[in-house]
Amino acid sequence: MSELTLTRETRFRDGSGHVMSFCDMAEKIIAWIAKEPQKEYVLAIGTDSQTYDETKIVLAVIVHRLHSGGIFFVRTMYHEAFRKGQLQYKLHTETQVSLDAADLLLEALLERNFDITRADSNVHLTVHIDVGTNGPTSQYIRELEGWVRAMGYDCEIKPASYAASTIADRCSK
Repeated sequence: MSELTLTRETRFRDGSGHVMSFCDMAEKIIAWIAKEPQKEYVLAIGTDSQTYDETKIVLAVIVHRLHSGGIFFVRTMYHEAFRKGQLQYKLHTETQVSLDAADLLLEALLERNFDITRADSNVHLTVHIDVGTNGPTSQYIRELEGWVRAMGYDCEIKPASYAASTIADRCSK
């Protein structure tokens, strides 16, 4: 199995450095939201990577309690080095990791009777992709946004894609 394959046993690290499984992360997310259930939340998932001798890929899951903070979890993975000229492949890989995480997290939340897909939910799930209108990634915006939306998720790009372009980016360096 590839290190990029996510399962229920995939390990994440929270902001304090504690290691936990994907399912434990879902439990922590539910518990954190339950502390202030009347608030609005954004559950943002994004991935970024940096290539050295190999490519370090970081997946970030952020729960943002609007106007009052947030918590985050990260998963660091490694992949063979992306070569120059593989920007589209790199962006596809990052986006696929984020989509896989979104699917698995929704499933884990639903199994715990925490349905954020309801129309009246105060939790908004969005996938953040590391592309923006400036620079070489701009040519892939429509393609990647279309893919994410076709998978049923809302999508953010730079500068609003903080899960990918801030948290995951900082952890990947």
